[in-house]
Amino acid sequence: MPEKNFIYTKKDYVLISLLLIVYSIIALYNLGSLKAPETYWQNTNSGETFTTDLGEIKALGRVYYYGGLGEGKYRLDFSRDAATWKTGPTIQKKNIFVWEYITVDTPARYIKFTAESQGAALNELGVFTSQGAKPLVVKSVIPGKISPLTKGRPEYLFDEQDTIPSRPSFYNGMFFDEIYHARTAYEYLRLIEPYETSHPPLGKLLIALGISLFGMNPFGWRIVGTLFGAAMIFVMYLFGRRLFQKPEYAFICALLMALDFMHFVQTRIATIEVFAVFFIILMYYFMYKYYVMNLQPTEFKKSLVPLGLSGLTFGLGAACKWSSILAGMGLAVIFLAASVNRYRHEANANRRKKTGETKRNRILFMSISWGIVFFIIVPLFIYFLSYIPLMMVPGEQGLKTILVYQQHMLNYHKNLVATHPFASTWWEWPIIKKPMWYYSGQDYLPPGKISSIAAMGNPAVWWVGIAAVIASLVISLSEKNKKMFVVLAGLASVYLPWVFVSRLAFIYYFFASVPFVILCITFIISRLVERNPRLKPWIYGYLSLAGIMFIMFYPILSGLVVSKTYAATFLRWFQGWYFFS
Repeated sequence: MPEKNFIYTKKDYVLISLLLIVYSIIALYNLGSLKAPETYWQNTNSGETFTTDLGEIKALGRVYYYGGLGEGKYRLDFSRDAATWKTGPTIQKKNIFVWEYITVDTPARYIKFTAESQGAALNELGVFTSQGAKPLVVKSVIPGKISPLTKGRPEYLFDEQDTIPSRPSFYNGMFFDEIYHARTAYEYLRLIEPYETSHPPLGKLLIALGISLFGMNPFGWRIVGTLFGAAMIFVMYLFGRRLFQKPEYAFICALLMALDFMHFVQTRIATIEVFAVFFIILMYYFMYKYYVMNLQPTEFKKSLVPLGLSGLTFGLGAACKWSSILAGMGLAVIFLAASVNRYRHEANANRRKKTGETKRNRILFMSISWGIVFFIIVPLFIYFLSYIPLMMVPGEQGLKTILVYQQHMLNYHKNLVATHPFASTWWEWPIIKKPMWYYSGQDYLPPGKISSIAAMGNPAVWWVGIAAVIASLVISLSEKNKKMFVVLAGLASVYLPWVFVSRLAFIYYFFASVPFVILCITFIISRLVERNPRLKPWIYGYLSLAGIMFIMFYPILSGLVVSKTYAATFLRWFQGWYFFS
């Protein structure tokens, strides 16, 4: 059916503005610290040393450390008088951009640090007494054997003491795949060969934008993804408004996205999924506009605008993650259907005007030609441009570098053989059989307290969504609903390919399907309410339930410290739902 002409009203602006304000406050709260050590000491050779003088003998308890790129090993020796030394523990720096500490439990005035490996960056050290809440003041740093090629100075390890947290946590360090994606974003900014190369660069370059604005700290590497998460809610409102015409239904689309657990978690960590999913929603939003234009006689040139924007966002998504290319299969089907509709309109017009087939054949040829431009040439150009920062890295070889990386990506995804305790299969995702446990901060908390972050769906969205998708499919087929054809084609293209994938997979792969599931839920709600307005209280109740679920599970979505008893009693509904150990 043709799309009705509509304009956005004051009600639209009020609804989406209020939702975005409330969501943004919740999403930005406790997102990450703006403080992290940025100066560093990176020894060139093993055996390099320096000594710290605390000014007087102290009962030492812990040594905090925050490391940058690379793995390192550092031996600690302690002395009361700088003459007699006692060998202490060794710092094994394996993690990056995260605070850790070792227990030392010895009285000393002097601490000698000896690098037993080479090439790792150490950003900051903090020396504490057994019960101390603040780091001890280091009176002086005495360089020992230091190579002239070493980067930074030992003094840099004690120049940002205000960044040392009272408790290491997700708030002040990296977790999950941030160690790949946020790290690589940092490397792009420093023109260092990137560590993570199994995905195209654009998503990591977007993360790098936040780092360039706010620094290499948790807030800096997470903020852009969080803003994209808020923008995703806005686009869902626009999509729902076009599909269902009324502000109320558009608001339901946006609200369910805001209340979905997967959306909240994935957009608050520095990984690339948020960017791919954002562009997938946009490419289908614009393709829907194009498709609807071709359900009725429309000037051909006008229809090229949404088609071009769909191709543009397809290219941006593909430059973030290859899964966006899977979404392109649905776009191709919709484009083909739109072209057939256009051809039929031209044929009918020709019969009425008693003209030949020249014009409709020309329109068909032009449609296909522009489709090739927008969905092949433009995306390839965007994809190429995303590699420019990589080609700026010293030692890279231009176009040859790009081809080498494509082969590497293909081999990685094709030949990946691995196991993971939180791996799951495609059919397990909608039923939330196995949430993925991203973060556990139990080691630094008192007994009985937990801090966790887990990726899973809101049961009120995902479980209801299963029934809604089936109902939408049945209704669309029986009524030949052409608008929902776009939604179902999108869902099929991002979800069904995983049926045939045997490699390791995880529940967050379902994130790209969630927007389409929400559109199906809203479609069913609209049909129910339009046929029986007395069902509205039940719809309000359903939306309230989704909100209650979000509030209940908020602690294990955000890392908020809560009692282990609360999580065990109210949140762990099934044995496969791990939020604590």
